[in-house]
Amino acid sequence: MSHRKERPMENDVPTWALTRRLLGENARQHWVGYTVGFVLLAVSSAMTALVAYVMEDVINNVFIDPQPAMVWTVAISVIVIFVLRGVTTYAAAIVLARIGNRIVADMQLRMFERTQAQSLSWVDAQDIGDLVVRFQTGVTAVRQAIQVLVQSVGRDLLTMAGLVGIMFYQDPIMAFIALFVAPPAIFVIVTVMRRMTTVARTEFASVGRLIGMVKEVVLGARVIKSFRIEQRLAHDMGQVVERVRKLNNKIARLSNATSPIMDMLGGFAFAAIILYGGTQIAAGELDAGSLFSFITAFMLVYEPAKRLGKFNVDYQKHLVGVRMVYDILDTAPDSSERMDGADLKVREGEIVIENARFSYGEQAVLHDLSLTIPARKVTALVGPSGGGKSTVLSLISRLHQAQSGRIAIDGQDVSAVTTDSLRRNVALVGQDAFLFDTTIADNIRMGRPDATDAEVEDAARAANAHDFIMRQNLGYETPVGEGGGRLSGGQRQRISIARAMLKNAPILLLDEPTAALDTMSERKVLEAIERLMHGRTVVVIAHRLSTIRDADVIHVLNEGALVESGDHEALMASGGLYRHLHDTQFRSDA
Repeated sequence: MSHRKERPMENDVPTWALTRRLLGENARQHWVGYTVGFVLLAVSSAMTALVAYVMEDVINNVFIDPQPAMVWTVAISVIVIFVLRGVTTYAAAIVLARIGNRIVADMQLRMFERTQAQSLSWVDAQDIGDLVVRFQTGVTAVRQAIQVLVQSVGRDLLTMAGLVGIMFYQDPIMAFIALFVAPPAIFVIVTVMRRMTTVARTEFASVGRLIGMVKEVVLGARVIKSFRIEQRLAHDMGQVVERVRKLNNKIARLSNATSPIMDMLGGFAFAAIILYGGTQIAAGELDAGSLFSFITAFMLVYEPAKRLGKFNVDYQKHLVGVRMVYDILDTAPDSSERMDGADLKVREGEIVIENARFSYGEQAVLHDLSLTIPARKVTALVGPSGGGKSTVLSLISRLHQAQSGRIAIDGQDVSAVTTDSLRRNVALVGQDAFLFDTTIADNIRMGRPDATDAEVEDAARAANAHDFIMRQNLGYETPVGEGGGRLSGGQRQRISIARAMLKNAPILLLDEPTAALDTMSERKVLEAIERLMHGRTVVVIAHRLSTIRDADVIHVLNEGALVESGDHEALMASGGLYRHLHDTQFRSDA
């Protein structure tokens, strides 16, 4: 809902340090392209300066004192100048655009890889809308920041340098008069720049919240319609949209604040040039061609000067997005996702948990938990909600890292082995079967990407999924939709079991795989699970105690501690918590 707190922005990094890193990472990689772009921009800037310079001949030798040979020379020179300027400007834009697109692609891939390398705890703490903004707007800001830098230095600064040179060549005193606008303009730019940084940060965060709300509306459509909360969500969305609108209006005001200041100051400078130049011509100290050349240079320098005036304002806005990108790239993966260490070698599959402690933030979930899961047997974890059962599965597969204690598989500490080797030997089937937005065959093949079509079909048959798959219009090539939304819960679950069968891992973790299913679907899924469990070390969490009566070992957890262990008959005879849960559920079912 809209009350979720927006993700705080990362700590400020000085602009010069961020700029050095930005250029250091990208300029070295694309130095050839940038060199070509700079040369093209330099030629374009030189042609712009020549436009102002040639105006002296246009006035003196074409209009005031016409000379036929000079007319042709000036005309051809103008054609060459403008053709060269047009060609080099276009070529520079294409070169820089290709480099920018390459940078965006590389940054998005780096961010994606770094996101996948993070722990489950990190992923759970993220806001989807915020991540989307960082992947899209943030990465685009990287390209725009570099482009603004290159264009400001390579186009505007070089153009200004050439035109100012022409102005000083024609009359140094008039040039100093024209440049008096710089100090007050710099003061305005610095003031606007500081304000832009703050507003741009807030705008990025608000856009992330807007995207997150759209995602919630799509994923939570059933709940929204069932509880008739469309109006409330529309009200919340209206508030977010209005906030984004006001922030964008602020950004527009700030981005364009420098233009009217530059216009006013430029008007005063132009008037001073006319007064001074007119008196100099009247006194015979200056010819009309030189004055017109100077005025042309002044008028041409005005636009790049305005762009440079906006440079820092726009650049600071883009740097907000750059900081968002580096915030992801600089987040080191948690120790639970370590890539180094020894390879896990599963011989039998015994799992031992010793004095494990784990907390979600300040909320303690496991308290010095110790238990043994025998190899190649079925071990059930039962107990009241919130007792830590699902957390145990997460610790075994190292989706979360225990704060203290030890989890070992065949005597090998899971915290010391590589993540890849650990998860290669563990298969998980949860109560919410997640499917990727691709075909049924591709989803099953996630268990083993190199599996043949025949192996995929064998896994589907073992999971009681083949028959319903063949009833689909495209069979195994049927798209399942986002999250598997085009299939029923039971169908999704059987595909996830087929995926686990194809993986053929020696350790199987089952987290209430039939909790959300109807009786018919549950029976088919249980049949598939029985085949899947054969010959493996199985840890199963079950809400319905009737489904785990035949488990070899049942561990009863309550408030993060082990309170009972044994098989069904022994636990029923002891009259403890398991007996209480069983009898309560039996009466409820009756």
